[in-house]
Amino acid sequence: MGGVALDGATALVTGAGHGIGRATALALAARGADVLCADLDRPAAEKVAAAAEEAGGTATALALDVADRAAVLAAAEALEQPLDLLVNNAGVGMSGPFADTDLADWDWILSINLGGVLNCCHAFGRPMAAAGRGQIVNVSSGLGYTPRAAESAYVTTKAAVLALSRSLRADWQ
Repeated sequence: MGGVALDGATALVTGAGHGIGRATALALAARGADVLCADLDRPAAEKVAAAAEEAGGTATALALDVADRAAVLAAAEALEQPLDLLVNNAGVGMSGPFADTDLADWDWILSINLGGVLNCCHAFGRPMAAAGRGQIVNVSSGLGYTPRAAESAYVTTKAAVLALSRSLRADWQ
C-alpha cells in the first residue's frame, strides 16, 4: 500500500478481526480510508475498528459471515454508494489427506474461502464495475500455485480464488 493516500475512500475488509485482515484494515484507516471492518467475530471486528479510531482513522465494525449469501447481499444493499476498495481476506485453513477429509469439511472450507469471495465480488463488485471505479483485492495464497498432499481442500479453494480473480480482471477491466 506504500504511502498512497486514501482520503475519503470507502473500503471493506473481510476477516478484519485478526491477522492479515486486521493489519490491512488498520493500514487503510491510517491512510485516510473509511474502513468497514467485517468479520464473523463481531467483538474482534469492534476491537480493530476501535484501534483504527484511536489511531486517528475512521472505521466501523460489521458482523458478517461471508459464507451467508443473503447477509452479504444485505450488507451491500445497505451501502449508499459502491465501495472504492474491497479486500476479500476472510478465510480458513484445513489440513489432512484427501481420503480422511469429510465432504462436510469440504463444504465448510469451500463456503468460506471460495464462496465468501464469490459472494462479496457479486454483491459489492458488481456495483463497483457498473460505476466504473474501485479495486478488488482477493487474498489467495502461494499454495494456490503449489499443490500439497496434506492440504488438498485448502489448496483447491485458494487456486479457485486465483482463477476467479484472473477471470474478473479480464471481465471487468
